[in-house]
This record gives sequence, C-alpha cells and structure tokens, in this order.
Amino acid sequence: MANNLSTEKKTLAVSMLAEGNSIRSIERVTGVHRDTIMRLGVRIGEGCAKLHDQKMRGLGCKQIEVDEIWGFIGAKRKNADRTGNYGDVWTFIALDSETKLIPSFVVGKRDAYHTKMFIADLADRVSNRIQLSSDAMNAYADAVERGFGTEVDYGQIEKTYSVTNLNKDAASRYTLGATLTACGDIAGAGVTSNDRRTTGIANFPCSAAFEKIAIATDPHRTAVESAQRFSARINVLIQVDYRRLLGKMRGLLQ
Repeated sequence: MANNLSTEKKTLAVSMLAEGNSIRSIERVTGVHRDTIMRLGVRIGEGCAKLHDQKMRGLGCKQIEVDEIWGFIGAKRKNADRTGNYGDVWTFIALDSETKLIPSFVVGKRDAYHTKMFIADLADRVSNRIQLSSDAMNAYADAVERGFGTEVDYGQIEKTYSVTNLNKDAASRYTLGATLTACGDIAGAGVTSNDRRTTGIANFPCSAAFEKIAIATDPHRTAVESAQRFSARINVLIQVDYRRLLGKMRGLLQ
C-alpha cells in the first residue's frame, strides 16, 4: 500500500517518535493509524542506519568511550520465555568524548558475540590509533584484542558504589549510590592504557597513579588528597631511615 501521508504529518510523527512519545499517543495527536506510524518508523530507521553506515568511515577520533544501554522488547528477561517475547536488549554505543559523535552502535544481547561485533565495527570506522575506554565487562578485553590488535590504547574502569538503604526513600530506589572508589585497570593482551581514561556516558575522568594510591590509603577521600597524604608519609619514612643510617655510621666511626 502506498504511503499517502503529507510531509508535515510524517515530520510530526517522526519528531514525536524521536522525543520518546508512545505509538498510541502519536496516533491520537496526529490522527494517523498506529500501524502506519510503525511502518514509517521502520522506514526512517533503516534509512538512518544506511546513511550512518555510509558516512561514518575513516574517522579521525582520538578518545572514544563505549557503554551499553539496557532496554527490553515485549517483556523483561524473567518473563520473556513465558510470554514468547525477545526480552532484554542492549544497545552498545561508542561515543567520541570530544565531538559527541557516535561512530558505531550495535543492538543485541550483552554477550561476547555482540561485543565482538560491536568492537570490530568500531575498529573498521576509525583511521588512527585511539584511546578506548570501557566498563569492566569481561567480553571487552578479548573483543578489543581481536578488533584492534595492538593498535589501540585501551583501559577499563570499575566503580564501587556505597550500599543504599532502599527502604528509607522509595523515590531513590533506581538511583546509584555514591561512588566510593573508581579503579582503573589495563585489559587484554598487547594493549596499553594512557593515564586518562573515561567510561560510558557519565564521562568520568580517571588517573591510574592516583587511583591505586587512593585505594591503598583511604577509599572514602578523593584520589588527589590520598596521593598527597601518601607522598607525605613516604617523605617522613625516608627522613627517619636517613637519620637512623647516619646514627649508625657515627657509631661505627667512633
């Protein structure tokens, strides 16, 4: 059946879809049948994916963050088999932290297969060595090694959150607790990591030296404060040992 909608109707429907409106709410506002809206959404999505695939090639990105966004189709994972729906679905996204460009994305399960597909696609689209940051999901290490080899500066960051009393405030049950520690690590054979690493859409900066010192001293304070205290303690120990050595030398000379 031919699509006889006017350009104005199509634009309004697609704009509302992009803003997160439901299919039925768009149907009520525009007067367009929900099946037509869904077919239009599929056509626009396929066109955008084709355009993205053609244009996002040979990119000169320098620092890219990768992360996953959770969603579900039909039902959540625990009810998917019972209801016959797909269940949980994850959107892998690569984000250029400087330009906010998204060079690559993959929709699928949060498993090794889709992770490798995502990283391989990202490696195909960049033309130079990049700084790549991710969370601590195990599948990333192997996927980065297979996709980039040694031609990447790759680091992982793992955050530790405080325990939140969910019974205290029901309104905050979906919010994360305060970040206690943010530990960076190098993952994968043959890959290296720069001092500055970020992960995900949160754009969290991380310094490898300060992370390790902070965890070793006091995880409840900032990395900079912990590093300063650690340095002061080392200086005191050096001075004490130096004075003891001088005392022993004087005793031998006498």
